[in-house]
Amino acid sequence: MPAVSRCFLPSPASSSGTPTSRRVTTSWTSAYRSYTASLALDPKQAEVSINAGSLAMKLNRHGEATQHYSHAVELDPKEPRYRLFLAQAYIEQKQFERSKKVLEEALKLDSEDHRIYAMMADVYSKADRMTEAQEQINNAIRLLGDKDKDVAIEYKRRKAKYLRMDDLPGESLQVLESLDPTTRADPAVIDEIAESYWQLGDPLKAAQVFERALPVNQREPKLWEGAAWWNYKAGRRDDAKRYLEGLRDMDPHSKILQDLEPKLLNE
Repeated sequence: MPAVSRCFLPSPASSSGTPTSRRVTTSWTSAYRSYTASLALDPKQAEVSINAGSLAMKLNRHGEATQHYSHAVELDPKEPRYRLFLAQAYIEQKQFERSKKVLEEALKLDSEDHRIYAMMADVYSKADRMTEAQEQINNAIRLLGDKDKDVAIEYKRRKAKYLRMDDLPGESLQVLESLDPTTRADPAVIDEIAESYWQLGDPLKAAQVFERALPVNQREPKLWEGAAWWNYKAGRRDDAKRYLEGLRDMDPHSKILQDLEPKLLNE
């Protein structure tokens, strides 16, 4: 039985076209056919409809996913979890008002589910309504409490992002600096810290955040990417080149490598 994964649904399928991604997509397609065949025989299967919808999402067939999720809601209108799936499908299609309406319906069924508030925050942020996004993510943080550390970290990172997007990078940094040292070493958190420093007009500090993290996690390409990119933005070309060389060993197909190397050669 699928559950709503923390605050987000699984990401849609990658369209990279690699052999591995093609095999995975073929497997998802086969499974999707099985679920839709089962529904053709017996349409009154809410969980099967949810499974079918989630596979359709992975296959980037968002319209079909919406139909499956809507069907599950019709079969069991008192299950708020189904509305979370439906709301995410609407978000993927940029139908934010529909998503908001579905989430409001879910809140009437369960006003204590932190995931609903977290997804509502996502809707508001995508609609560029940052004040409301901050309010909703604060609700999610409050309701989650200390139940799941990983989710709490994700919520705080999103809170920091919403503050930065609301032109409050100093407050964003305060949220991120309140995290424990291990969490602050996470590449996604480091990236958010760097973006806040950039917004404050200090790309050098953004670069230094990545540089400090590298000695303890030298096999992480994202750290090499960040160190190269922000050194370039800070005007430190030699340092940017040095980190690009390290990145080449980690990930020769990195987009940052492909984008930044020509700029360093041509300027």
